[in-house]
Amino acid sequence: KNGAKIISVDPRFTRTSTKADIYAPMRSGTDIAFLGGMIRWAIKKWEDTSGAEGINQKYVEDCTNALFIVKQPADPNPGFETCRDSDHQGNFSDKTTWDYDYDTDYPATPPIKRPKKALNLNDLTCVFQKLKEQYSIYTPEMVEKICGTPATLFEQICETYIGGTYADDKAGTMLYAMGWTQHTVGTQNIRAASILQ
Repeated sequence: KNGAKIISVDPRFTRTSTKADIYAPMRSGTDIAFLGGMIRWAIKKWEDTSGAEGINQKYVEDCTNALFIVKQPADPNPGFETCRDSDHQGNFSDKTTWDYDYDTDYPATPPIKRPKKALNLNDLTCVFQKLKEQYSIYTPEMVEKICGTPATLFEQICETYIGGTYADDKAGTMLYAMGWTQHTVGTQNIRAASILQ
């Protein structure tokens, strides 16, 4: 009644799909690539419009860790690695492979570890730029190759969902069930959806 669009992304054409404004088929188990493509699309839209569209920049800067600076390889820890680093072992559960760069000049008793913040989202050492690097390969064409969803349909979904929800006075909701949460990579599915939102 208020003009919301319903998007159904599902390997099966369900009763929900019949009521949706947009239905997108996808291969089962390729949710992370699909969501990764949407994350990439939002970041690219933000860059292409000089910060005017794609993401809610104020929210991202003020309410997330996007501006936190990640330790660099010259520091004692080896620094953040993406899955495409040639020497990456593929184990993202080992939290000793990365950490934030902490401000040691923050006076407090007891001492507080406060991550340093970048001045803006374009700082190559901040979490946002690492996120951008991680999802950079998920172009609409790559999403089509992995998920089977046609690239033009995928772009329509991105424009509808992201284009309609990034502004302060807009909102989007993702509804999911056990297909995401009880999958072998359920935690990563939910994390990717949370990043997108």
